[in-house]
Amino acid sequence: MSMRGGDIRAWRCAAALALCCALPSGTSASPESKSAALAKELSELMASRRIDVFAAQDPARPAFFVAVRAYPGVQLLLVGAESTAVEYVKYQVDHKNYGEAYAALHTSAVPATKLFVQDMACDGLQRDGDPVDVVYHRASAQLLLDGNGKASALSKEAYTAKATEADARYAEWLELALKAIHADSAGDQAVDETGRALRRIEQPNVAAAIGPAPR
Repeated sequence: MSMRGGDIRAWRCAAALALCCALPSGTSASPESKSAALAKELSELMASRRIDVFAAQDPARPAFFVAVRAYPGVQLLLVGAESTAVEYVKYQVDHKNYGEAYAALHTSAVPATKLFVQDMACDGLQRDGDPVDVVYHRASAQLLLDGNGKASALSKEAYTAKATEADARYAEWLELALKAIHADSAGDQAVDETGRALRRIEQPNVAAAIGPAPR
């Protein structure tokens, strides 16, 4: 039995569709970065407040600190770790000496707890390698987020696992920094409002002490 032209074309289309469905997809969507939105928010918030470095103590773990240095649109550098100089780092944070806190945390970090992130473009950790972010964990072990793990001599599975873990930790510490900087902003606003209120109270007393203007 022969097939007509229309039947042949239909058969070919069906065969091609079946073949496409049977073949594995060459590309797959990159898993969503948990840190992307948080990194963008923190970078923009720091830029709006005109600060390039910030540090905070973890309320739940007094020996743990997070410090971040921002170059808006270029990169976000974040270090999180327990410190061997807790009182010193805390003093710098409490007195808003954030640059010194950032440097001190780097040098006093307990190696087993340290994570240092170089977030290129301030857009969170992008495991697809665009751009290539860099993560140092346990002080010296380097993970290059190149999209496949080859630069770090990792299998695809090991690379995905490490990138996922780093992204989750980075997101957690970005959130800690965001909460602290929002609280710091609220504190500054409260101080300003208190100062304005005191000035309003004092003004009538000053006028009364001076007395009426001469005529």
